[in-house]
Amino acid sequence: MASLAGPVQGQARADEKRGKRDTQKSRRALFSVSQHRKSPGYPTSWASRWKHRQQTPAIPRIGGGSPRCGTPTNTPLALVRQQHGLITPDDESEPEVVLPQTIQIGPEVYTLSRFYANYATTASIVFFNQLPDHYKSDLSEASHTRHATHAVALASAARQLHQPGLMLEARQHYGKAIGTLNQALRDPVRARDDGNLVTMFLFGMFEVIVGKRSPKAIDLENNVFPHGTGGLQLFKFRAEQGLTNEVDRGCFMFFCHAALMEMFIQREHLTGIWSVLEEVDTPWGKGPVLEPLVRQVVDFKKAFDFKMQVQGDVSKLTAEPAEDLTELVKSGISLSNDLEAAVTLLGFSGASSFSGQPQRVFNGLFTLSSDVSVALARSHYRCLKIFMLERILDLKGILKEAPVKIDAEVGKMPSWSDGVAVVEEVLDDIRAVFGLDGKEAPADGLPYRTMTMFWPMVLVRTSCFAGPHNGRWVAERMLELTSEAGFGLGVEAANL
Repeated sequence: MASLAGPVQGQARADEKRGKRDTQKSRRALFSVSQHRKSPGYPTSWASRWKHRQQTPAIPRIGGGSPRCGTPTNTPLALVRQQHGLITPDDESEPEVVLPQTIQIGPEVYTLSRFYANYATTASIVFFNQLPDHYKSDLSEASHTRHATHAVALASAARQLHQPGLMLEARQHYGKAIGTLNQALRDPVRARDDGNLVTMFLFGMFEVIVGKRSPKAIDLENNVFPHGTGGLQLFKFRAEQGLTNEVDRGCFMFFCHAALMEMFIQREHLTGIWSVLEEVDTPWGKGPVLEPLVRQVVDFKKAFDFKMQVQGDVSKLTAEPAEDLTELVKSGISLSNDLEAAVTLLGFSGASSFSGQPQRVFNGLFTLSSDVSVALARSHYRCLKIFMLERILDLKGILKEAPVKIDAEVGKMPSWSDGVAVVEEVLDDIRAVFGLDGKEAPADGLPYRTMTMFWPMVLVRTSCFAGPHNGRWVAERMLELTSEAGFGLGVEAANL
């Protein structure tokens, strides 16, 4: 068996020989270096810089500002430069540049200013201009007007910007407004506050902006008047307590306008809210606030509906004396001519007349302050004329089946082309209001103009005089404008 000590002894002898050889013969250096030459080492500035970097702690920036574009005077590098005289007095006096911090604001602030620009700044309805004042009258958490204003502003922005999160916050403010309003109405003192009416008005705006879906063609009863009965009761209470003022008048006039719009858009019947409205006593009289010409048109509609709906079919109408129908036709033609005269009178209102006392038209609702406001008011009178021409032609068809001919005293009967011509005029008004005629439209206020032009656009679109081409044009423009403006009721009506 081989010994294990052999390899170890052999390795030891090899190491011994290698050590003797190294001691006997020294290695020769590749380069000869002088024994008296010193190594240059690191520069003094480098050593000082490293020393300060190791010893001086980092100085935090006050206020979280960004670092300066230049060299600060309190950093380690700056201290080194000061020691070696590399910093001048001008450098030391240079101010530190600090970037401003971002200001965080909530959606309520942003949407509120947006809401004022959309609905209050350029409005020709005076009550809309006063909404910012009502908001600022009470900024507490218990203010239902404040919550209602934020609900409308957030809902409008959610529709315009397609932000469902804003709509969720809008409904939260809407719920708070309802709760705080109920508490205020139970308080004998707070129940007399003018802000209660403003909140009811804002509730109506919220409903039309959201635009609930409905199986009906245009369900104004649920979309416009979900709080209608409560609003009328509040009007009655304030009138009985002698609290009526300009706030009541402004809210009541717009309430009457919405009810009037519903009655003429729903051509087939009288709406329930209008029957209740006619029984309300106000300091301005009993019933809705209407100018004489518009009131005569309403009376004509009631008489026509009584003939067509209460008395039954055409055979019963033709069996009656023709004098009643003839008088109704004569009244309709006269009112149609008066409406045309009102439109012509508005045509004389040019830009030069806006500098004086503001002129209020169409039940005193619209103030003439610009060419756009004139076109807006003019379209409403023309809508009533379209309705009158539709009813006159219906009566003309009934009288043709009667055994008695139409009396010559009736005068010239309107024709189908007359109705088509009025529709074309309303289309021109729509182009003028929204800047579709090539002229520059106002930069702000598109949602307000869309809301106030809802009646003319819907009535023209559903008129028999529109035809497929004009009806399709109105539907397309209506969908574009209401979608951009965030007007939910208009979007729902345009999609039908």
